Amino acid sequence: MATITLENTAITLEPNELATSQGWAIDAGVAYHEACFAGLISLKNIDVLEDTTYVVKYKVESYVSGVVYPVVGGVNGTSVSSLGDKEDSIIVPAGATDLSIKFYSNGELGISYFAIYPVLEDPDNAYTLGFNSDSNRWTTYYSWKPEMMLKFVNDFFSWSEGSLWKHNINETRNNFYGVQYNSQVEIIMNVSPTEVKNLYSMRVNSNLAWSVTDVYIRPIVGKVNGQRSRIKKGNFVKINGQWFADFLRDMTDPLYNTELDALMKGANLQGTVASIRLVAEDTVENRLVSVDILGANQPYSY
Repeated sequence: MATITLENTAITLEPNELATSQGWAIDAGVAYHEACFAGLISLKNIDVLEDTTYVVKYKVESYVSGVVYPVVGGVNGTSVSSLGDKEDSIIVPAGATDLSIKFYSNGELGISYFAIYPVLEDPDNAYTLGFNSDSNRWTTYYSWKPEMMLKFVNDFFSWSEGSLWKHNINETRNNFYGVQYNSQVEIIMNVSPTEVKNLYSMRVNSNLAWSVTDVYIRPIVGKVNGQRSRIKKGNFVKINGQWFADFLRDMTDPLYNTELDALMKGANLQGTVASIRLVAEDTVENRLVSVDILGANQPYSY
């Protein structure tokens, strides 16, 4: 995984690189270079990946003379000889053996911050991670992709395509930047993972009904391709404030010509471990408390 640094983060350098023969020194988090020496300095504990394009950002200050440029994965960036924020794009070739990040200078100047991040090959596949401070861990993924986020007093803001958005100001859920998303939860049924079980029904403890868009049971003896199924939202019945539905059949059963026929008449769901994806498309608050699977051990598969 590539290392990503943030703007205005102090620069940390390898101590053995701070030789006077290279002309570099550190003062209050700023890397300074003397004009009487020319040479390289390496950033500490940061490396890059081969066959990857990187965007490099840094700020030149206290400029007097000479040039400076980044060296990423052994590839020289663009030489600059002026004050201010700089941005460069560097392609680390496949097979590169030097995956370090360095700076070269032959002048008198300073570098006050440095940032580097890989260019996404498919930005549409990006997602946002959610951190729960109470449990001190990353707990969820979001489909929306902000450019920047900010909390100000008790309000939360983000930017998308240069526009500022204020969050949590209406009752509509899962709508970001004018796009309506759904909620998805994937659970793993792995109780007694070495024992074959028949799956009968499921109970969802939630204020609103969910649909089950995918049930995948891993391959076992006699079912070398595993099984797949689903449950429509309308199949769930609310009883005493909870939602119940029976599992349908294996929609990949080869004895039937269509998925629909197999879903109604195919083999019963049977296996050791299953992953189940629940989806909610509601625009109001949907509180999911728990999901229970009803099944029974099966000594043989058929």
